[in-house]
Amino acid sequence: MFVLKDIPKSRVSTLKTIVSVVLGASYSSQWYADVPRLGPLAQLIYEVPDSGESSDENDHHDHPSSESNGVPVGAIRCALDPYNPVKDGPADTRPRVYIMVIAVLAPFRGLGAGTMMLNHIVEHAKQLDAKAVYLHVRATDTDSQQWYSRRGFVETGRVPGYYRQTGGDAFIYTLDL
Repeated sequence: MFVLKDIPKSRVSTLKTIVSVVLGASYSSQWYADVPRLGPLAQLIYEVPDSGESSDENDHHDHPSSESNGVPVGAIRCALDPYNPVKDGPADTRPRVYIMVIAVLAPFRGLGAGTMMLNHIVEHAKQLDAKAVYLHVRATDTDSQQWYSRRGFVETGRVPGYYRQTGGDAFIYTLDL
């Protein structure tokens, strides 16, 4: 069983470790410093023992064992991308949600943790009346491209040289809301 939890300052180092291990990436200290203020836009996902009780999906933030007994197995970090009249045109002034990082430790992939994080962000984006959720996917990562496509995302662009540290292009995948 998995639960999502906001990332307090005391757990930012866990996010940093997950990002490094899963993605081999590093971000600026400011990128990490902003995380505790993001609330639902930045979450750790924990594997917790199944207590046998059914829980309401909306209660996942208050699960008593999510930090004390749970093991962090993944993370998601997003940003609210405000309306930009030059980029977005005059028709739709709603913001978009940008998924900067979504990562699940290898032993926990395929168990629903990534889907749970993605669904959480999509639902939060709808509450914000965002017009879309989008992210970059490495152009050579066909597994991830297929994973997002199965969840309704479509390829909407390509960014040559997007991955500066390691090289490579990125596709932009977007889910219109």
